[in-house]
Amino acid sequence: MEDRKLTVRAVERALDILLCFTTRSDLGLTEIASQIGLHKSTVHRLMATLEDRGFVIRDAATEKYRLGIRIWELSAHMSRSDDPAILLLPAMERLRDRLGRPLVCTCVMGVNGYGFRLCKVIRRFAESPPLVLDSRCLWALPAKF
Repeated sequence: MEDRKLTVRAVERALDILLCFTTRSDLGLTEIASQIGLHKSTVHRLMATLEDRGFVIRDAATEKYRLGIRIWELSAHMSRSDDPAILLLPAMERLRDRLGRPLVCTCVMGVNGYGFRLCKVIRRFAESPPLVLDSRCLWALPAKF
């Protein structure tokens, strides 16, 4: 018996559109169509559906799309055990204790999974909280003093 692909093409295409937003926060119809290799009219129909359901928002002034509130609503229900901050916390604590410096970890979700990097952290005064030099930092671990 032949193995058949049990997927729905329209759903695959809609998900491919949403994945385009892993590299940029706002995209035009032509950019999306080019990225996923579909005709603009097909992408336009899919975007209209995604917009109608709240998964994307279209800026009338720029004609660009960005992710909508439904994406945030879905992410709010992710399991805490899968949270990169929780998974990396023991290693970050060991590194912080070894270096004696505050650490900040950023997590950027890409098409192929998570990417992590440490940010430089500075302090204005000893008693002040760290000033993070990266606005995308998700969580910080202060130094033990």
